[in-house]
Amino acid sequence: MKRRIIICAFLIAGCAQNQIVTEENTEIRPVKRFRSTSRTPSSENAKKIKPVESTLAQKVNQTFKSILTNDDKKAKLAYGRNYRHMPDFIQFAVDLRFKNYDHAIILLEKLEITPPEKEFWLKILNTKPARLVSPICEALKADTSLNFTESQEQVRWNNETDKLIESLISAQAKNAEPSELDKIIEQINCKHVGEALSCEPIEPALREKLLNDVFFDKIHNLQVRDTNFIKWNNKNYIKITEYQRHVTIDSLHKFFHAIQATPYDRQVKFLKRYRGIGRDLRSENIVGRIFGDLVLGDEKDMVLAEHIQSFLQAYPILNLTLGLEFELATCGLPTEIPAFKPPKPNANTSSSAGKNPSATATVSPSPVPKQ
Repeated sequence: MKRRIIICAFLIAGCAQNQIVTEENTEIRPVKRFRSTSRTPSSENAKKIKPVESTLAQKVNQTFKSILTNDDKKAKLAYGRNYRHMPDFIQFAVDLRFKNYDHAIILLEKLEITPPEKEFWLKILNTKPARLVSPICEALKADTSLNFTESQEQVRWNNETDKLIESLISAQAKNAEPSELDKIIEQINCKHVGEALSCEPIEPALREKLLNDVFFDKIHNLQVRDTNFIKWNNKNYIKITEYQRHVTIDSLHKFFHAIQATPYDRQVKFLKRYRGIGRDLRSENIVGRIFGDLVLGDEKDMVLAEHIQSFLQAYPILNLTLGLEFELATCGLPTEIPAFKPPKPNANTSSSAGKNPSATATVSPSPVPKQ
């Protein structure tokens, strides 16, 4: 799943609630719940996917239902009863969760991945780490050029686990309305052009609501609350999936590019304030990290973050089983951030404050976040 991110995150991190863009409707649809990009199949592999046989799916789902709610005791019991019926790559993922490294090494030879990937995993498994995320992080940092294999079979099972997740989510969470902040930001006129996000300057009347210190204090404080909730509860996938964010990363992405497109006498001030939001989001999950890199202009870290994202997209079941999109969010994360670079004046932003030029600011395809 090598869909470009950025957040090729945070994100603008989800499967069932992904942004939907058609020729008839190019408006961004708000994401109500927290979802990540790392488990979304690429468009090519999503075509003509045969459903999983129902009896087999039920056996696998008995284990994953407990994994998704972080009940390892029940998950181990279900896995012990049904592992012989599971595909090798699912056994491999569950073995890594429960640190069954010897069995995982045996399964590794059967996986349909390239020799370099098998070498990547063998080096990690031979150390039999107490905490798996650390050697994975070091291996990803050591070689950012390694390509990971996307499996059609994994895409099939990714779709199956999505169905399971949807079945476990409460009706209240599914039908929740967008938050107050999302409703306000939704008024900004943005659309997707291909994979790029294009935003018009914020209308003068709407600027009074958005471009002021009170609104920025509120949006940053609530974003921190969202990030903390995800950090504290990311072991329980259902709990964070049901969580209603105060402000979605979709909205944060939209607002950021609208500010960039708006000629305004305090534009630089609010772009600087946005850097605080980007900095805090980088540790939430890998989608947030990529969005944070975009906001901060950290092109160097973007290389590693996108490499981690490509790894997660190639191993969606492993990511779901181990929660790697959260665990790897801080892998190699730099402690310092790049200095602020004011936007360069151009035809789109050189107009005087208060005017509303029709020109738009367009983001290049690579940094578009998709949840």
